[in-house]
Amino acid sequence: MHAPSRPSPTPPSDIRSLPGPKRAPVVRNLLQLDLPHLHLQLEDWAATFGPLYRLKLLKREVLVVSDPALTAAILRDRPATWRRPSNFEPIFREARAHGLFSAEGDD
Repeated sequence: MHAPSRPSPTPPSDIRSLPGPKRAPVVRNLLQLDLPHLHLQLEDWAATFGPLYRLKLLKREVLVVSDPALTAAILRDRPATWRRPSNFEPIFREARAHGLFSAEGDD
């Protein structure tokens, strides 16, 4: 039997209004990341902060989305509403790996 579905959260208009783990000076949340177990750490933070929370890695704000319905909506709305970081595509092109995961818009 499936658990009853809950409504997906509405994305906030400002990422700064979201909760997230406490930040260290300068590096912010960067040194808190346990890369071999990153997926488990992100799940733990979602259990603590909810399905939408934020991290700050050096100067970049990062929105973490753990709600499947909201993730699907974000993917459907790309690239009109949501875009990858601006340096993503050139890096993949230079590495000759440009394609499905780095393309934007009509590409």
